[in-house]
Amino acid sequence: TWESLLQPAFEAMGFRTVVSDSQDEAQAHYQLYSSDGSTSPIALCLAYTWSRNLDGRDETRDTDSPDENPGARVVTLLESGEAPWAMVTNGKVWRLYSAKAHSRATNYYEMDLDETLAADDPNVAFRYFSLFFGVDSFIPRDVVRDGQSRKLSFLDELLEESEDYAKSLGERLKDRVFEEIFPHLAEGFVEYLRSQPPITGAQQGALLPISQQLALKQEPDEAFRRQVFQGTLTLLYRLLFLLYAESRGLLPVKEERGYWEHSLTRLKEEMATKAGSIADEVPQKLRSAYRADSTSLYDRLSDLFKHIDQGSREMNVPLYNGGLFVTSPDPNDRSPEIENARFLLQNKIPDRYLALGIDLLARDIDDKRHDLVFIDYKSLGVRQLGSIYEGLLEFRVRIAQEKMAVVQGKKTEEIIPYSEAVKTKRKILTKGRGRNAEERTYPPGKVYLENDRGERKATGSYYTPDHIVKYIVEHTVGPVLEEKFTKMRPTFREAQQAYRNAQKRADGFRKQGMKPDDPAKVAHTYREKGLVDDLFDLRVLDPAMGSGHFLVEAVDFTCDRILGQRDGFLQAFPWNPVTDFLKETRQAILAEMERQ
Repeated sequence: TWESLLQPAFEAMGFRTVVSDSQDEAQAHYQLYSSDGSTSPIALCLAYTWSRNLDGRDETRDTDSPDENPGARVVTLLESGEAPWAMVTNGKVWRLYSAKAHSRATNYYEMDLDETLAADDPNVAFRYFSLFFGVDSFIPRDVVRDGQSRKLSFLDELLEESEDYAKSLGERLKDRVFEEIFPHLAEGFVEYLRSQPPITGAQQGALLPISQQLALKQEPDEAFRRQVFQGTLTLLYRLLFLLYAESRGLLPVKEERGYWEHSLTRLKEEMATKAGSIADEVPQKLRSAYRADSTSLYDRLSDLFKHIDQGSREMNVPLYNGGLFVTSPDPNDRSPEIENARFLLQNKIPDRYLALGIDLLARDIDDKRHDLVFIDYKSLGVRQLGSIYEGLLEFRVRIAQEKMAVVQGKKTEEIIPYSEAVKTKRKILTKGRGRNAEERTYPPGKVYLENDRGERKATGSYYTPDHIVKYIVEHTVGPVLEEKFTKMRPTFREAQQAYRNAQKRADGFRKQGMKPDDPAKVAHTYREKGLVDDLFDLRVLDPAMGSGHFLVEAVDFTCDRILGQRDGFLQAFPWNPVTDFLKETRQAILAEMERQ
């Protein structure tokens, strides 16, 4: 593969190459240089045998390095700082990774040359291949971006613009969740409860069953509305998880005779076909296509949630039993998480409501074509998804007791009784333009969201710029780590020396024809002394967590300071009990993956 395909391919793409036969994980198989005589590589490459698995072990196709995980090794490669970009290829599949990307192991651009050759016009796809993997795309040039002159390569620009797109997409999705999707799903639960048969002989007033209160358009108590809110929030994040995981291939959505048949991807495609691509026509088309007295869509979702929670051998799905998808709640467990799961099992959303809710979540209007297209959830990151959650927490579900009007408040929109708006001459906001403009109102019984100040829109969460997040984490977590490292260095030196002494003793025994003790026992001795636990005994508190961005950065920063190739603490100790422990942990994880 190297001689007959890769070397000629690199030459055709304009690279000057240096090949390495080093087995060091921090070394690339290829260093790729521009042809201008530069002494620093502009990209690195890991190259494997034809069609080898790039996301884990492969004993079938790779006899040289069967235990290697290329997707993990490329992260180590990028951490070395030798080059800002890296390729990973098995000849058939080509991947492009950036050192600047978040979640470097899972963020990459991929092309399958086999699929390219099978395309209707392979030349078009090969132009993309040449554009992304050709030498010109890696060479920095003078560009003006955001009013500033900078040195950026085509790929650098593309990466930054992708981040801008993700932020814009996340903001649009957030607005739609607040204004349309969340209230709509909550209303679906309320409508289901309204449809339940009344309980005869019930007392009047506050003791009326929820279904009868709703049928009379009474607003149930705060505890019930909070339950609807939390249940809807859990359902929303189950759907977001599936949209994200299926788009990234974290679930086997391409297995058409297995998982795909049950997937949310199949469900959203069915709905999109019935709804069409014209946004204004979607609600009416889905009302015609789906019934208000059926819950078959919700039942399909519930089956999928069960497979995700408990795993499925038939569908090739491992356990995602982190709590979000609980489908068999312990009857004695009264934690909020379990109460939410119990609510989702006891209540449903009619098909007509669920279809529109999922379609609003799955599609967005294309800026150029102005029709509906599927949202690429791969583009979104933890910050965008976390921001939606963060913003929702200040809201609550309300059910209109009379006609309500949307008016402009001091900071954002507010909802007040229509009669009050007329009496106080508050301007009622409208939708549409000119003769088509309509007052924005809620009829009695309609579900909407508002916070304690009566506001209906999120005030917006502030995105702390990455460089500030990194600076704050470096100057808060950094000193704590440095203090820990200073305290632990003598013990690590002692452990390393003990291991070397054990190796010397073992060599002496072998020379005398005797069976030695395994030097690796030293690692277990120091682990029993708590060396590993002491290193990882670090606690970080973010009292205003929000989307969790600071905590994610704290995890990344801590890992880099402990394990990083350039200045990681453990790099000073070629052998140490922690590395030994991490190898065992990795083997246990791989074994569990194989078992599942």
